[in-house]
Amino acid sequence: MQKNTTMKKLLAIVLCIFAYSCFAQTPEGYRRLGLNLDAVGELRQHRFTTFIGLDVNFAHTRFERFLQDPAFGMTADRGSVQFEHGRSMSIRFWERVSSRSRPSYITIRYELENSTTKPPYIPTEDGSTNIITRVQITGSANSILSLFQRYWNQTVHIEGNPRGEIASYQVLGDRVVLMGGSDPNVLSIVIERGNIDFDYYATFNIVATDAK
Repeated sequence: MQKNTTMKKLLAIVLCIFAYSCFAQTPEGYRRLGLNLDAVGELRQHRFTTFIGLDVNFAHTRFERFLQDPAFGMTADRGSVQFEHGRSMSIRFWERVSSRSRPSYITIRYELENSTTKPPYIPTEDGSTNIITRVQITGSANSILSLFQRYWNQTVHIEGNPRGEIASYQVLGDRVVLMGGSDPNVLSIVIERGNIDFDYYATFNIVATDAK
C-alpha cells in the first residue's frame, strides 16, 4: 500500500509539473534519446516519442506536451488519472475549445510492467521503473484521426463505417495501428511492439547513475 501511495504521488508530480520542467535537467542518457526522437518526429522539440519498452514517465511527459500544445488543443483531466504500480496507468484529455455540445476526448491507457534493471526517468523510492508494454488510445473519431495524422504524420482516408485495422505505421520499436469499430464516432490507436526489438537503454547508454 505504501509503495502504491508513493507512486501515485510521484505520478501526480510528473503529470502536473514535470511535463513542463527544464529540458536541461534531463538525465544524460534520456537527453540523448530525446534528441534522437526530436529528429525522428516532425513536431516541435520534446514532443515526439515512441512508447514500447520505455519508462511511462518519459514517454507520457513528451506525449502530453503535444496534446496540450495550443496547436492540438487538449487539456488533461487530472481527476481521471488511474494508476496501478507495475500494471497500468490511464488518463483522459478533453478538447479545450469546442463548438459542439460535448467536447471531443481521448483516453490513454498504458499497460505496464515493473523493472528493477531499467533506470527510471525520475528517481523513484525503490529504484524501479514502470515500463510500457502496450498503449491503447480511444476517443472521439475526429480527435483520434487528427492525432494519428498529425503525431505520426500519416495520411488516412476513411469512408463508410470502419471496422478493424484501418492503417498502421512502424516507427523504431513501435507498431502504431489506427482501429475502427461498430461505432463510427469512436476510433482507437493501439501501439504494440513492432517487428524491431529496439533497446533504447543500451543504444543511448541510459544508466542508473543518470537517474538523479
